[in-house]
Amino acid sequence: MAQPTVKALFELGAHFGHKKQRSNPASRQYTFGVRHGVFIIDLEKTARLLEEAEQAVHSLAKEGKTILFVGTKSQAREAIVKYAKEIPTPYVASKWLGGTLTNFETVRENLKRVDTLRKEQEDGKWETLTKQERGRKADLLNKLEARFAGIATLSQLPDALFVVDAQEERTAIAEARKLGLTIVALVDTNANPDLVDYPIPANDDAVRTIEFIVSRIASAIATGIAKQPKPKVKEEEKETK
Repeated sequence: MAQPTVKALFELGAHFGHKKQRSNPASRQYTFGVRHGVFIIDLEKTARLLEEAEQAVHSLAKEGKTILFVGTKSQAREAIVKYAKEIPTPYVASKWLGGTLTNFETVRENLKRVDTLRKEQEDGKWETLTKQERGRKADLLNKLEARFAGIATLSQLPDALFVVDAQEERTAIAEARKLGLTIVALVDTNANPDLVDYPIPANDDAVRTIEFIVSRIASAIATGIAKQPKPKVKEEEKETK
């Protein structure tokens, strides 16, 4: 399995890291060396660590754990939203708001506010308001939905994070580490892989590389969910069927 993965990653340009002057010393454990001033990532190690990451998220999903997808950079956004919705699992694809995890109670209050505004709108309660008041409520609802759309289903803190670009999402990773959550992340040579439980060293600026890795992680999660133990049916319920 590893060799086909190495070949696929190579064809996608996953081996290109950052320039030498922008590298994080801790990332060098996953590189071959420098070519033309750019660190080259060891894809044999990437393939092995990707498989370890897949096994980790598979196990978490099988246990019913929630994995939050995080990728706010333009190159990652489409893949994050696409695969998170397919599973489905919560995601953050726009700006990471400081305190999303460490101040989750405030986030929950905002999510409740979204539900309240939606119900008011659907029940026709806004019809009794002035045009200006309706406009203000609509603007607020749109703003909150755009900000929290991906995590609307989160009723409690996630158990793990899957992150694209550990350096870009360092605030999210710091919050997750503070709370002891499991962190799986695509880590380029400008980031510190030691801050992540399951680092996947690869080029995090290449759209096709991101798509490949996100799809693999999403598939592992979906397979894990499919293997969750089915809830036992009570004897009384069996008799009524």
